[in-house]
Amino acid sequence: MPGAVTVVARLVDVPRVHDLALTVGMALQGFGETLGAYDEFVRFDDLVHVALPMLTAPVVSIALARLDVVPDPRDETHLRHHVGIGVVTLARGISIGALWEVYEWRSDAWLGTRLSEGNDDTNGDLVRDTRGSLVGAALLVAWVRFGGGSVRRIPGVDTHEEVSA
Repeated sequence: MPGAVTVVARLVDVPRVHDLALTVGMALQGFGETLGAYDEFVRFDDLVHVALPMLTAPVVSIALARLDVVPDPRDETHLRHHVGIGVVTLARGISIGALWEVYEWRSDAWLGTRLSEGNDDTNGDLVRDTRGSLVGAALLVAWVRFGGGSVRRIPGVDTHEEVSA
């Protein structure tokens, strides 16, 4: 699953820093699962539930802009626009975390996976997802505020955006 997510982001051609963030997040998830870190280290699940939304919620926002589903973050640069980017990115991250918790719950019932460890675990995961999403939203607002858009930049070449000098 993590590999498929990174391929989709690459196909959408998100900016390099966001591509890297997503790759780091997916590697954390994938290696944690493969190497048994969730079972071996008590707080690994907590780390992942903060890091993944922090690293991926901004990428979802950028990817949707690249697909012309939502406006590009660079279209307007006033305060209300930045607040909107933050709120919507936060909501996307929380929603993805909630969908994951629903998947864990149904996977346990239908496939016998034992991913969910009860209500306390689920609620704690949702709180950590929210914290990570909040940081990710703030990072995306800072990215947009200081000149970043949704275009993947090639070092030394700017063929996709007009810039005013």
